[in-house]
Amino acid sequence: MFARLRKTCEWLARALCDAGVDAAAYHAGQDAAQRLRTQRAWSQGDTSVVVRPGSLLWRACAACHDALRREAEALRPQRVVNM
Repeated sequence: MFARLRKTCEWLARALCDAGVDAAAYHAGQDAAQRLRTQRAWSQGDTSVVVRPGSLLWRACAACHDALRREAEALRPQRVVNM
């Protein structure tokens, strides 16, 4: 799930967790260890939703969209949601 701001990522991840969804925020404001824990939880199936900033989505740049597409394909998400 992509949100525009880091604080929105944190808020959405908390709201999803409160609703019973295994979710985690992922952004550059976190330390490397936290980001690594989130990556591992995602890849092992322990986290079903990762909420991260989608700043690349807000730019009309083909190269940016290609980079985002490659990143999303590497994670193999079932759905991508832009907030």
